[in-house]
Amino acid sequence: MIHNSDAHHIEGIETAHAASHAPANPVKLGDFSRLFAELLDSPSLASFSSSSEGSDYYYDDDDSSPALKATTSLSSAASDRIPDQSLDDATQARYPHDASTKPSRTGAVAHGSPRATKHVPVRAGGPSGTASSPSSSHRRCICTRGLRAVEQPLLQAASPPECPECSPSATAAHHSRSLANNKPRVKLRLKEDKHRALMMRLVPYRVRDAAIAEKLPEVTSQGVHVFVDMSNIDIGFQSTLKGALRLDEHARLSPLPHLNLQFLTKILVRDRPVVALNVGCSTVPGRSEPRYVQQLRDLGYQIDLRERKRVVEVGLPLAGVPDTLRYVEDLVDETLQVRIAESVMEYFRTPGTIVLATGDAKPSPHSDGFFSCVQRALKMGWNVEVVSWRGNLSLRWIDKQWMAQWRDKFRVIELDDFLELLK
Repeated sequence: MIHNSDAHHIEGIETAHAASHAPANPVKLGDFSRLFAELLDSPSLASFSSSSEGSDYYYDDDDSSPALKATTSLSSAASDRIPDQSLDDATQARYPHDASTKPSRTGAVAHGSPRATKHVPVRAGGPSGTASSPSSSHRRCICTRGLRAVEQPLLQAASPPECPECSPSATAAHHSRSLANNKPRVKLRLKEDKHRALMMRLVPYRVRDAAIAEKLPEVTSQGVHVFVDMSNIDIGFQSTLKGALRLDEHARLSPLPHLNLQFLTKILVRDRPVVALNVGCSTVPGRSEPRYVQQLRDLGYQIDLRERKRVVEVGLPLAGVPDTLRYVEDLVDETLQVRIAESVMEYFRTPGTIVLATGDAKPSPHSDGFFSCVQRALKMGWNVEVVSWRGNLSLRWIDKQWMAQWRDKFRVIELDDFLELLK
């Protein structure tokens, strides 16, 4: 709908140009594209354009000249009803060599909106710091942080203008820098999240610790003595991981997964007083120590690192089976069992809790094995916890009849529930 004031204004324009612009077809009230073209040819707008041509200016609705206000009075009432293409055609016909005066609904020039901020030509030393050529046009960038000169007319622009700050190359470079700068922070946050998840997973075990402490305060108050059979725990970790990934048990993982020894220690200790940390492990002769040895030292473990023994398995020459060379552990389990015996003898007056990380229960070549050591410690008043992967856990540790005689003094903790956190 057009207001009466706009209708009178349109009728005046038609009367003034009736003689010089005799259209082949009569101008209809709805033909706003032709009315707008005639308006652009009016003397008032031409005088305003010639007076402002070649000057740098910034103007707002409140500071615009009467000629501009006359133009805005028509466009403000009919801008929503004039097609964009009609406005573009009319403006291009009036100013074929100056694309900067083209109305745009997405750029900085918006004559159809009385509240829109008008176009700001860029001068030397202006926002972009460079002088603009007469044939170039400037539009507000999509990031709203600056202006960019567009060399071709805006009518032919295929994509929104971009300033150097939001161009694809600059955005990609900024994204890469952000990733590089945030990588330590993201890694730290992930580690904190995993630690929080571990603490939540340990809540049921700590509740059980508190219940045992109420029943056996004289033992639980004496702290824990930790003993880790590293080869058993590490091999069990890889086997469990293969099972979770549905891989064949003989498949080789590359790269070799690293067991989180810090989290493993937290599972074994659970914020209880620590009296001793012992670990038994082995290495192949002539090679450097395993990757985890230094980590264990940093965590405060006493390490018994022994070289493996060279064993040749004789093949069957007649059947074409060659001899096989293997390196097997030698006295690793026995050494760890000696460390258990040392704690039991040294603290026989104040027995505490033995935490044994292994699933092995069979006798060793030169000793009775871990099962016999644990049974002796239980008879001397110690509490014992066996921590192991389910696939490596000997059935002797979970024999119900044997476990029943020790009640709360013996328990088994399976590491399978912590697999995702120990990776």
